[in-house]
Amino acid sequence: MNNKAFVLSITLLLMLSALLVPAAPAEGGTTTSKRPVAELFVYVGCHYCTHAEDAIPKVTATTDALVLEYHLWSADIAGWNTPEGDALAEAYGITGTPAVMVDGAVKLPGADPSGYGSQDRFTESCEDAYISAVNGRPDTTQASLETSLARTNDELSAEAAIGMDALFTDGLKLRFVVYETQATYDGRTYRNVVRAILSPEAITQPGEYSVYRNFSTPSDTQNVDALGIAVLLYSSLTGEVFQSSASLLSSSPPSSDQLDPGAVGEDQQNAIPAPRDERELPLLNITLVMAAVGLAVVVALRWRKV
Repeated sequence: MNNKAFVLSITLLLMLSALLVPAAPAEGGTTTSKRPVAELFVYVGCHYCTHAEDAIPKVTATTDALVLEYHLWSADIAGWNTPEGDALAEAYGITGTPAVMVDGAVKLPGADPSGYGSQDRFTESCEDAYISAVNGRPDTTQASLETSLARTNDELSAEAAIGMDALFTDGLKLRFVVYETQATYDGRTYRNVVRAILSPEAITQPGEYSVYRNFSTPSDTQNVDALGIAVLLYSSLTGEVFQSSASLLSSSPPSSDQLDPGAVGEDQQNAIPAPRDERELPLLNITLVMAAVGLAVVVALRWRKV
């Protein structure tokens, strides 16, 4: 074989065998639209909290924010507080009500967060401050998140389907929040009242997979058909929320192969399927490389005869 045949053979091999190398994802991973979350901390019996609560309809009507209402401490005369909600408020550094955390990153304390200075405008002050904070948050993120909630007899089953190209920050976890869309106390209606916070799930691998939780109806629930599940993807190191999703109760339970048959009444998680290995070689690529080898041999033999 002369030098020309050798060079041509090697060139063909290198060009076509390059198809075996998977394309690297874009730096930072694929982005998708992000749903912001506004977590409102109040308690029944707090006079100024009513202004923050009355701001919820305008916030949800003018933004796509998920709004959750946590009732705190034993001061809540309706008894709607939960130990997990109290712990979350402490982690956020919330010492008084009302207060709102937007995406776990922007804190808006008090009934006059816009500083209007007039009690007659406190609800407007909350509306304007909350909407401004929500609109100021990033509208894209590096993780997708979808949720569902179903009931079988007295048991509820929540699913969170997550997808991401890479672990884009440290300490990622999923927070499962059970809420009731409407609840009443002493003639007043409260919205998206948090009834329970289930055990969190550490996210330790990228890919597309689902995490499940089975649980019983929270004891303070007034109407089980008004229950919903919210799932927040957040950093356990900073508290920042990177994605959120919520869904209301469905009458159709997940299929039997999705649920852990041993999970009864307590939070449970199915085994997480391993994410698809992107390094697997497609059959087409293998065929092309084999063709390249064959072509290189033919060319070499032809040049040798010449």
